[in-house]
Amino acid sequence: MSASEFDTDATTTAPALEAVRLPVVHGPGVATALAELGRTEDVHLSPDNRRLAIAGHLSNRVLVLGIDIDWGAKDPHVRLHSPQPFVSREFSYPHGLFWSSDDTLLVANRQGGVPVFHIPPPTGGATPCELQPLLRLEAAHPGLVETPGSVSARPLACGCLDVLVCNNYTHQVTQHLVDLDGARPGAVAGSPLLARGLDIPDGVAHSPDGQWIAVSNHNEHCVRLYDTSRPLGPDAEPDARLLGVDYPHGLRFVENSRRILVADAGAPFVHVYTCPDGRWQGEQRHGCRLRVLDEHTFLQGRSNPQEGGPKGLDLDRSGRLMVITNEMVPLAFFDLRSLPGPSLEDGRADPCPAEVRPMQDAQVWRRQVQGLARTLGRLEERLQSQVALAADLAQKNAQLSQREDHCRLVERALAQSQAALAESQRGMAELLASRSWRLMAPYRLAGRVFRRWFSGVKV
Repeated sequence: MSASEFDTDATTTAPALEAVRLPVVHGPGVATALAELGRTEDVHLSPDNRRLAIAGHLSNRVLVLGIDIDWGAKDPHVRLHSPQPFVSREFSYPHGLFWSSDDTLLVANRQGGVPVFHIPPPTGGATPCELQPLLRLEAAHPGLVETPGSVSARPLACGCLDVLVCNNYTHQVTQHLVDLDGARPGAVAGSPLLARGLDIPDGVAHSPDGQWIAVSNHNEHCVRLYDTSRPLGPDAEPDARLLGVDYPHGLRFVENSRRILVADAGAPFVHVYTCPDGRWQGEQRHGCRLRVLDEHTFLQGRSNPQEGGPKGLDLDRSGRLMVITNEMVPLAFFDLRSLPGPSLEDGRADPCPAEVRPMQDAQVWRRQVQGLARTLGRLEERLQSQVALAADLAQKNAQLSQREDHCRLVERALAQSQAALAESQRGMAELLASRSWRLMAPYRLAGRVFRRWFSGVKV
């Protein structure tokens, strides 16, 4: 089976490179915890790179592992330790997750909502710990969060989070401004952000500087990129489209937005897209593809054309380590230092320069306010429609009341007529039963005969 068979663009000339897989050392309990997790979906490293969270889609669990990366050893390797399996009543097919801080985790549940959890430090126990949410976005913004599949969060200088949620089967990305620093965590604002052209948005990512939003558009077989410096809304078109991927899933920016890595759920590859100046425009194709699964493993998980490839994808803050998830391989780590192209020294999490951050944060606030204004406009339109409907209903109720009054008058007149008729019938019955009526019977007969005789009718 050739690599081109996995591509929607079979004529691609992008080279397929074998990704360098790093060995993994499992600490006590790690292998068992991974086996119990079952099918994995998203994966994400905490900002300090010391913890790794993995979504157990069918087991309704989230597993947090401690992670150490030894680049200085003769043979660089990853060590996983301190497994923490978590359960929650809020977990319902967990699919996406994101660390907003070293101990705060957002979880997107395909058949639930997006709860936010505080993750305690490891205690050494292997028994699943039950989590209680700090906040539930679906409760804060009813009707806005539906079938969420992935989530991304970017901290603002004020302490709030700019949260993006892919709502898979309502085909839209929503934005939420979340405050977790206060005494009572809450969602400050929420509104639809992107919708036009989206068909099962299955992955979302902020660029490290906040300049770009990337969305994996499942059924369009591409990644859409949106420049946040311009006004965005549900009708916004993308500034760029990344082509050549079958079913895009997890994705991450690296090198200050100059490069994007995309996991392809329908192929054994991670696609690498590069834009040297970071100004993504028009349609672009991958510069190269990293094979992260051998053919046997890929075909084992290929139950349909949309499955078999990598799902979750993340990079450490140096940009040198890539981690993926797959149904057959719950976790795999790769060394990106040999990736062709510019150096990865600035990694995925290079902070926005201090002089630029206020401007980027202001753009987030502007986007949130514009979203609230659109929501307010829709609410006003709905209110006007409901007022018009109420006026029409009041008019119809008045007409119905008039008809009911008329019906009551008719019923009253009918009752009076029926009473008069009954009285007449009683009088007639009394007359017919009287003695005088019987005595006058011969005279009445003679009168009829006499009238006929006078009219010339023979008796």
